[in-house]
This record gives sequence, C-alpha cells and structure tokens, in this order.
Amino acid sequence: QKMISRSSVRLGDIARAYFHSKGISQFQLAQMQLLQAYPGSHHQIWHRDNIQPGLTALIALRNVKSNGPTEIIMQSHHTTRSFGSFLKHILWPAGASSSTSSSEDDLDTTDSSLFLSSSLSPSSVNQRILLASIHAGDAIIYDARCLHRGRGYGKGHVDTTTPAADDTDRPVLVIRWDANQTPAPGGGIIQTTLNIWNGKALSIACTVLDWLDL
Repeated sequence: QKMISRSSVRLGDIARAYFHSKGISQFQLAQMQLLQAYPGSHHQIWHRDNIQPGLTALIALRNVKSNGPTEIIMQSHHTTRSFGSFLKHILWPAGASSSTSSSEDDLDTTDSSLFLSSSLSPSSVNQRILLASIHAGDAIIYDARCLHRGRGYGKGHVDTTTPAADDTDRPVLVIRWDANQTPAPGGGIIQTTLNIWNGKALSIACTVLDWLDL
C-alpha cells in the first residue's frame, strides 16, 4: 500500500505503473460511470470488479462519511495464493508484506491492494476491512480483484456521530482500467456467487477478530 499526495501523480500514471508491475503492456480505460447512493439504500453485494488484474478508482463528488462509504477487504486481491496464505494475509494484515510511502517514485504495486487517498490515515493499511471515508475531490484506487461493496445507509445505517450534511446522497465517479486480454468481470454467475459468500465469510471473521482485539 502506498500513500500518494494530492498533486504528485495523475490517475493514468498510477494505472500505467500498476500494469507495468504485472508485466502487462496493453490495457485500456474500460469503464467510467457515475454511481449514486441515496438515503435508505441497502448494502451492495460483496464482489470483485474483475477476477484478473485491473485497477479501479473511486472519486468522491461529495464528502463520503456515513453516507455509504465503500468497504474493501484488504489483501483480498491475492487470489493466486494458497488458501492458507490468502487467509493469513487478510485476517492478520500486520504480518503481511506492506509499506507506506509518500514518494511519487515508489509506485511498485506488486503487493499492494490500493493507493490511499490523502483523506485516510497511513494506519488504514493495517485494517482488515478498510472503510473508505474520503473528502469530496479525493480518490481511492484499488486492485480490481479486491472484494468490496458499497455500504447502504439510511434507517439503521446512519452514523449519528457525524454531521447531518454527511447523510445526504453519495455520488462517486467510478473509473476502471482493465488489461485488453482480460475484460471484466472475468467470471459468470458461479464466480459471482462465490465472491458474495467469500466476502460475507471474510467480513464476519474480520469483525469477530476485531471484537476480540486480535
């Protein structure tokens, strides 16, 4: 995981560095969409944007706090690891190989699941599940293989400790880059269903471990 300052690089530079680190020379801007969530919305399903290497950017068009931030299961992009290693890196992230840096020259993303917005603290990289609460105009960029979902909000979901202004609709701009040879999503209904259940099981396990302070 790398910390990127507000003015150090462009999104295209990060995408280029990411695919270069994967040995991929041909990639494209595959998706650009406005994603809106309104009060009373429900959680998205846990999903991956692509089961093959790719990069997704979420740009907040309004402050994202209690109004439906995206949850990302850290280290869940390492789909080629053995099952035991995969679980170890997710459930005990402090033992995973990760680092933080503010240098624009340090863009090796081989073992990183996301670039952190300046809105987020460096300690976020050691969380099991990252809650992407970011400021308007900031972006969070993550490996498209990461299990993630947009949180619902409204009755039963609103954080009453945050200002009421944060509990409005949540527009974000979604931008995704994919390799030319592996367009998203890369899997069918069976893979989608497996991702849903993997996300549910991992989120429960991570929550229990956090409760136990382990």
